Parts: sequence; structure tokens; C-alpha cells
Amino acid sequence: MKKITKLVLALVLTFGLVFLASNVSYAANVSSLDTTGSGGKIAVSGTTESGVLAVAVLVYDEAGTNLVAMETAAVTSGEYKYTMDHAFEAGKYTVKVADYNGGDYVTKEVTVTKEGTVTKEGTVTKDAIKSPKTAGVPNLVWGMLVLSAIGVMLAIANVKHDD
Repeated sequence: MKKITKLVLALVLTFGLVFLASNVSYAANVSSLDTTGSGGKIAVSGTTESGVLAVAVLVYDEAGTNLVAMETAAVTSGEYKYTMDHAFEAGKYTVKVADYNGGDYVTKEVTVTKEGTVTKEGTVTKDAIKSPKTAGVPNLVWGMLVLSAIGVMLAIANVKHDD
């Protein structure tokens, strides 16, 4: 009876982890990004894949190392359009936008002016870096599956050994 209990427990854990892995939701991506900068403000707009409800908008200094501002914008029917509340000094900035739930960042540079003129620079590029919310999720799930498989093999070996 003890052998069967161990085997059943190992199988239940394995199926539970497989079910967990099949229900992991991956973040959708931002498809396009357009930026403008004038009057000390940065406006962003673009499109997303279906399923995106909000985007995270991150603005970095010209070097792309120091975070200057971060805000979120709602997505309606796969489109977002937002003017940031932060008052920016005149200069160049790097804007990164990703699904609020994670995914690939889309990056574009913008020059902010204090006058009413609008300038745009750069091209849309996909960063290799993932947003923090999903960066480690697949590795965690695969790790749990491997550990579960090892547990099942040990349980089976233990049952056969006890025979």
C-alpha cells in the first residue's frame, strides 16, 4: 500500500506541474511605437498585439542608462496614445514601451523641445531584453518540470526496489 501511495503522489504532482506549465500566460508585444517631443512633453502612440490591456512607458536619458520617467497607458482596440505628465528638459531621450504584463520592449529616440516644434528620430527596434515580469517565468516552469520528472523516476525506482 505504501508503494502505491508514493507512486500516486508522484503522478499527481507531475500532472499538476504539467497543468501549471500549460496555463502559463505569456505577455503579448507592442507592435509599433511613435514618439514626439514638444513643449517639454513626450507623447507616445502605437499599436499592440491582441490581448494587451495596458503598456508601460519608460523614458531614459540620452545614454539610455538612467530612468527619467515611467508611466502606464491604456490600450483600446490594439492602439495606445498617451502624453506623459512629466515635464522634460529640452534634449534627447530614449523611450521604451512594452506590454504592462511583460514582453519585448520597443525602443525609439525622441528629441524634446521647449518650443512648439516637434522632432522625431530613430527607428523602431526590438530589444533582446525582456520586461521583468516575464523574464524568468519559462525557466521557472521548466525547472519545476525537470524536478518533478526526477521525483517520478525516483518514486518508480523506489517502488521497483521495494518489490
